[in-house]
Amino acid sequence: MAIFSPADARRAVERGLDDSVRFLADLVRVPSLLGEEEPAQQRVEERLRDLGFAVESVVPDPKRLAERSDDVCTALQLTNFWQDLGRDWQNGRLYVPRADRARAGAREEDLTAPRLTAAWKQVMADMVQRTRALFASGRPVCDGLDGRLRWELRLTWLGGSRILDRIESAGYEVVHHRPKLTAADAPVIVWQAVMWRRD
Repeated sequence: MAIFSPADARRAVERGLDDSVRFLADLVRVPSLLGEEEPAQQRVEERLRDLGFAVESVVPDPKRLAERSDDVCTALQLTNFWQDLGRDWQNGRLYVPRADRARAGAREEDLTAPRLTAAWKQVMADMVQRTRALFASGRPVCDGLDGRLRWELRLTWLGGSRILDRIESAGYEVVHHRPKLTAADAPVIVWQAVMWRRD
């Protein structure tokens, strides 16, 4: 499997961006109502086939989806906790488990320091890794639904994962800096949703 650098990935996104935007502009003109999603699904299928992807129909397992949906919901809530760590702590709330803090030697009083300590960075790295595992476990939910909800779930999943990327790229410094998505993230997330591969 080819491994792309971030620069390669950015160039690939930029090359296909105009075409993707045109496709999305066309797609939103196709009616997609609850129970009547087939025309929009057909348009997406045609687009993916044009891009060289194999498209198959999958019958969802309701029990499996219910189990995995809990993982997605938990991952999204945890991502919000880590994103808002500084803001919540200033308001008297701290959601990092006490056992994890103790294991790393991360003290609550250290959150007043100008920069996050090594112990707190380790704790946050562990929290992000644990949250990514939940996202990965819940990923099949994004493939088990039809129509608009499938796209909304994929975009939500990708957005949450990208916040974790932001936390990592900031060196887990989330007390004095709140990582967030900007308008510049939207084209990348939309492109990833269109290019989504089933597990």
